[in-house]
Amino acid sequence: MKRNNFGKIGIIIALLTTVLYYYFEIIDIYVNGIISAIALVFLLISLYDRFTGKKIN
Repeated sequence: MKRNNFGKIGIIIALLTTVLYYYFEIIDIYVNGIISAIALVFLLISLYDRFTGKKIN
């Protein structure tokens, strides 16, 4: 998995957990927190790469 896809993956994970938790209440609050933390890590890596100007092929 290339790091330049982490931003898109993080946004998709965050949106899916929001929809699943708030509208369907399928996932537990603890699982929602863990999944949200993973999405946050992906988004932070993407932002770090954008601000430092790293180009990953």
